[in-house]
Amino acid sequence: MQRSARAVCLVLTSLLLVLPAAAQYQFGDADLSKLTGNLGAGYTGAYGNQETSSHELGLNGSASLAGFYYNPNFLSFNFTPYYGENRANSDYRSVDNSSGLAFSSSIFAGSHFPGAVSYTRDYNSSGTFAIPGVPNVTTHGNSDNLGVGWGVNLPELPSLSVFYNRSNSSASLYGTDATTNAASQNIGLRSLYNLDGFQLNGSYNHSTSHSELPAFLQSQAESSSSTSDGYSFGVSHKLPFNGSAAVGYNHSDFTADSFGYHNNGSVGNAFANVSFNPTTKLSLTGNVNYVDNLAANLTELFLASGVPGQLFTSSGSHSLDVNTLATYRLNAEISFDGVVDRRDQSFLGQTYSSTVFGGGVTTARAFLGGVVSGTLRLADYRSDGVGGNKGTSSLSLIASANYSRNFEQWRFNGNFSYSQNQQTLLIAYLTSFYTYGASVYRPIWKLRWTGAFAGTHSGLVQQAGTLNSSESYSTSLGSRHLTASAGYSNSSGIGVLTPIGVAPPPVPNLTSQLLFGGKSYNFSLGSSPIRRLILSGSYSTSHGNTTSPSLASSYNTKSLNVLVQYRLRQMGFTGGYNRLQQGFSLTGARPFDGSTFYVGVNRWFDFF
Repeated sequence: MQRSARAVCLVLTSLLLVLPAAAQYQFGDADLSKLTGNLGAGYTGAYGNQETSSHELGLNGSASLAGFYYNPNFLSFNFTPYYGENRANSDYRSVDNSSGLAFSSSIFAGSHFPGAVSYTRDYNSSGTFAIPGVPNVTTHGNSDNLGVGWGVNLPELPSLSVFYNRSNSSASLYGTDATTNAASQNIGLRSLYNLDGFQLNGSYNHSTSHSELPAFLQSQAESSSSTSDGYSFGVSHKLPFNGSAAVGYNHSDFTADSFGYHNNGSVGNAFANVSFNPTTKLSLTGNVNYVDNLAANLTELFLASGVPGQLFTSSGSHSLDVNTLATYRLNAEISFDGVVDRRDQSFLGQTYSSTVFGGGVTTARAFLGGVVSGTLRLADYRSDGVGGNKGTSSLSLIASANYSRNFEQWRFNGNFSYSQNQQTLLIAYLTSFYTYGASVYRPIWKLRWTGAFAGTHSGLVQQAGTLNSSESYSTSLGSRHLTASAGYSNSSGIGVLTPIGVAPPPVPNLTSQLLFGGKSYNFSLGSSPIRRLILSGSYSTSHGNTTSPSLASSYNTKSLNVLVQYRLRQMGFTGGYNRLQQGFSLTGARPFDGSTFYVGVNRWFDFF
């Protein structure tokens, strides 16, 4: 890979140096319409406790080449390679020397048979593994993505589009021997047709995916794979009073193996909706949705989002949802809405039913010298009894408010929202949450000061121990030439492990649930004491822990970054230093401690 990347960089260097400036450059029937780039050379050093110390002189750069062949509507393309960019710009949270390319093209644009191809490839690029409250758990790895699409748009005939997408990625976490791998493929067909005012549509989709989860948050590494096939068709038509109606049907079959469990099922979903707008102030909407296998439908949704493990059986369940919504806008400041919703579900051997009657008001207007906007919705939520038990009745509430005001040199903004007893995908579970936040801005002499905080708390009403919460605080003080900022965040709750990190569980009692908690601090300083000179630095530290049924683990990260940039016309000087420390308690691997630095010059080119 290093040889090929260096070869690309040398070709780009030669191309940038020998091509004369012109409006465009032509090679036979190929026209190069735009070429820009950045070429640099410098001294790089890297050292750490898990890598061999290295020092070298080398090249880095990037380019963007756009053009077409014969005619822009026949074949157009854009090619963007880069080499050694991370060390060149001292990208935050990066101790890697990344290289890669991006290519996109279109063919027969504007014709009856348009097509497109895109491809990206990244080597040794940095990324993050998402753990709530810890934004900088750093990974490094390779990835590539390929996309192909083609269309057939003939007059008086149904349109047809075909697409294929493929992606692969592999990433390792610094401070562990854990590696995550993910691969997916997707191929599909879509068709549209207008027949005497009826809009017809149909589609087919086949997808496969495979992922491997690391063992640093659980007792052993696990893999997950799935396959799904689905098709759909529908029809819509305009109605009087600025209305429309649509009906459709979706069907999918899937199989999945995850955490040693096997999931499979078939789901059919029929739906219909109708809407009217008899006046500019009044709108009416009605919806009907039926799912013939609710358990399999939920399993498929969770697997698609990366939730692993044994989920739900796929037999003897269904869901029917019927609702109507009316909205009336009284004036520019106030609008009202009302809703009636009826649900019937059969799930895991039990039958559930619920009815919701509700309404609300939304307003936005001047208030106490500022502007206030808000929403208040109340609903009577009633569930029928299960197994001979008496049904329940509860108040469902949604309230939100936002207020902003300028007072002399002060600028205030605050927001708050609260939700109680809101229906989830399953009637058996209600959720409640509240969020809050505020920010303030004030100039102080020649400085600008800002402060902000935000928080969120959510959980399932019927399930103890499902509360997730997070809070963040930040402040900054700056002028034209100097800016300093600091921040703090914390998060705790319950989640599930997915290939891209820890995420809140969609429903309780999943086999892969774990507890998490983390805190993070960050500081940064930036200055531009003279024109064209930029100095910046940042430091962040975070620590936390996770507890699964089989393993308790703690982790910590520290990152320090310093960057110096000076530009004079098309020439520039760049110097950077980065240090990353990251470790996990129960992986058996030494904590990672690595540093890189770079000093070099670069030149920007704009040939045509």
